[in-house]
Amino acid sequence: MDSDDKRFAVLTCDIIRSSTFNVHTLSNVLSRSIDEINHRFAKVLYRPLCVMFGDSIQCVVSDWEHCFDVFQIFEEKLWLSGKTYFDRPILIRCGIGIGSISNPTDVLGKMTGQAFILARDALDTIIRERKKSLAYIEFPDEEITPILSAIMLLVCSLKSSWTYTQRQTIDVYRNSTTQEEAAEKLSLSQQSITKNLESSSFQSVKRFESVFARLSRKLIQP
Repeated sequence: MDSDDKRFAVLTCDIIRSSTFNVHTLSNVLSRSIDEINHRFAKVLYRPLCVMFGDSIQCVVSDWEHCFDVFQIFEEKLWLSGKTYFDRPILIRCGIGIGSISNPTDVLGKMTGQAFILARDALDTIIRERKKSLAYIEFPDEEITPILSAIMLLVCSLKSSWTYTQRQTIDVYRNSTTQEEAAEKLSLSQQSITKNLESSSFQSVKRFESVFARLSRKLIQP
């Protein structure tokens, strides 16, 4: 496939009410969370997640069916870190644009093209959101945008009601092979892990994530 025809996912994120956090602490928290994401998704990140200017955070995903996964884990890491360091969650808005990049061999800060424009358009769509983390997606084909964006918005709505305990459980469970392993890491019973996962509708979230990836592969053709 020619580079001009290849479609990438560009994620452009910003921190909601970033000015209300201590700048130095927020910078350290962001750095740690970004390092975790870049390590976890190294195989699908064409350009790693990084702070671009102010509190704008950006990355390019080559295997873009995983773009929602990148947002999901980043959002979850920041939420928990916010509760740990600020006693309140760090919330983010994320615009995702799927499209071409005019100069894909350049460094991230110099890249331009359709994917970047659509990511900014997507972020502008949700820019007024201030009460929960949210993601929106834009495609060149306008008929596809509402389908996948609806999935993303639904998942974000479900997650907005998660408690600290539920999020902590899910964070550990995502990095475990079994509930028993998660229970051991958290020094909890397996019954407690099961209860936290069920009360958070985590399996529904996982199904939506899977549907998003499958639809991405089927609906979007380069």
